[in-house]
Amino acid sequence: MADAPFRTGWVIVRARYPELVSVEVRRRRTIIAGNVATAVGTAASLTEIVWHWATTPAPLVVVGLVLIAAAFGSGAAAFHRLSLASPPLWAFIPSGNWRRQERIARQFAPRPPAMAPEDRDLVIAAAERARDGLVLSAARTLWLPAAWALVWLGVAAVGLEGRFAFSLFTPLGLGLLQSSTFIAAVTGLGRMELARRRAEALPPLPEVAPPRRPTGRGPSGSKLSLPAE
Repeated sequence: MADAPFRTGWVIVRARYPELVSVEVRRRRTIIAGNVATAVGTAASLTEIVWHWATTPAPLVVVGLVLIAAAFGSGAAAFHRLSLASPPLWAFIPSGNWRRQERIARQFAPRPPAMAPEDRDLVIAAAERARDGLVLSAARTLWLPAAWALVWLGVAAVGLEGRFAFSLFTPLGLGLLQSSTFIAAVTGLGRMELARRRAEALPPLPEVAPPRRPTGRGPSGSKLSLPAE
């Protein structure tokens, strides 16, 4: 059975993420997300104590407040920059031939055609060019649908859906919409990796020596003939 692009891309994200994002950056993001979650949880708890806006029993209110605070922490993690550099998210390698460029781009489509041997090196270069950028994009956008899912669970736990009809469906809809960015990044990464593997399975083209330029020189020696000759 052929490898699924999403599964292949997710394996690459898990393998490359520790190499691209340092421990210091991950620790800083965790601290920022934790501080945001703590601040939101404290503010929500104080407002609940003062105004009693939750409509569910106390244990569910506690769970809901924790979920909402975790949702804001996840959102902060999604917007934290993981790298000072900005790797490209597209696999564009100038080839000097737009027909060949289109042919290479089709190798990353859902149903790629047969690969031409002369496109092997460019397909490999294009896949490697966009790999790190897609890994970082997937690592960041993963937290967006997670944040909306936590908001949805928190709203249901504290009973806000009884007061605002849209409060239960809006987070779920936004989470489904924003998860498309994460799915697109991982799926595109998987397609590029599968194209790279197909390209590496092809034998490289033999190197053709450049033609030798004619020197234009005739036979050596004097070209003047004697009278007796």
